[in-house]
Amino acid sequence: MESIDYYKVLGLERGVNDSDIKKAFTELSKKYHPDFNPNDISAKIKFQQINEANEVLSDSEKRKKYDEFGKDWQQAVDFEKSNDQSHQYYQQTESFEGQNYFIKNLPNILTLFNLFLGCMAIVYLFNDHMVIMSGEREMFIDMGQIALASYCVFTAAIIDFFDGFVARLLKAQSEFGKQLDSLADMVTFGLVPGLIMYELIARSYYANYSAFDYPVLFYAAGFAVTIFAAVRLAKFNLDKRQTSEFRGLPSPSMAMIVMSLPLIILRDEMQLTELLSNSWFLYGIVALLSYLMVSDIPMLSLKIKSFKFEENQWLFALILISIAIIFMGIFIFHIMFSMIPIVLILYILISLTKNINENGI
Repeated sequence: MESIDYYKVLGLERGVNDSDIKKAFTELSKKYHPDFNPNDISAKIKFQQINEANEVLSDSEKRKKYDEFGKDWQQAVDFEKSNDQSHQYYQQTESFEGQNYFIKNLPNILTLFNLFLGCMAIVYLFNDHMVIMSGEREMFIDMGQIALASYCVFTAAIIDFFDGFVARLLKAQSEFGKQLDSLADMVTFGLVPGLIMYELIARSYYANYSAFDYPVLFYAAGFAVTIFAAVRLAKFNLDKRQTSEFRGLPSPSMAMIVMSLPLIILRDEMQLTELLSNSWFLYGIVALLSYLMVSDIPMLSLKIKSFKFEENQWLFALILISIAIIFMGIFIFHIMFSMIPIVLILYILISLTKNINENGI
């Protein structure tokens, strides 16, 4: 379609003011109005052109675009509208993607905090020290830093539970998150417990004069829990059966037991300090925990997928009995950290009971 010059249509020159445009439109629209030219096709066409010219030139924004782009002014307006809409869409999309990215990675952020706490536990362990006193076989041991390491791991265990819960709640589960979780667990619930067992076993030898007669490998037996935790985590990542239940003792549960031992010693709860200073007893703990982690024993899953009693009756039983035992331990027997191994032993027993009840094994 051939373009028309709106100024020529109205008989005007460029640069005229609004009043000239209004005056020209009024005069020409009367002259070429269809009512006054009922059978004149050319007058009808001229009238349409006059209206079109007035619509553009009487609007300051449209007139500005027309003066700048001429016959292509409409395409310029459409382009700017499209560009504005695209910019708004991009801003909205960018904002949404930013929020979505944070939500999607919230479980991974919790996992990384779990890892950070494991690193801090290692720092506190390096700050711990022992002093051997000569003479009457007396020994002074400063274990204040080892207690802080234990608290870090306890906190990390709570976070480890919630990162999986949050991932399921937000539907943000991913293979990346699964692998990241295992790597973090290897440090916090694998390496740190191994360091604790190494130090406790070393402490048991330092209680006598022949301590330095034993090679360091005697103490390094504590790292067996680290090695078997790595095996357990690798099996967990590959074992499809462990989506609904665990096979073997989870590494966080093992870590909770190990990290409670130095706190029991510090408080001398239930007068267990002497027993936990026996190297053979500690070797037995290492051997038992290492076996349980890589065993094929079905363990109760702590993953809460719904709050229906029928689907979680064993888990609810574990929670209620654990609360009762912890209450009795703290307020009646005045023990605290000794409750952690007791509750985890209860966890193993309930898991075995569940398996016997359901499978007859």
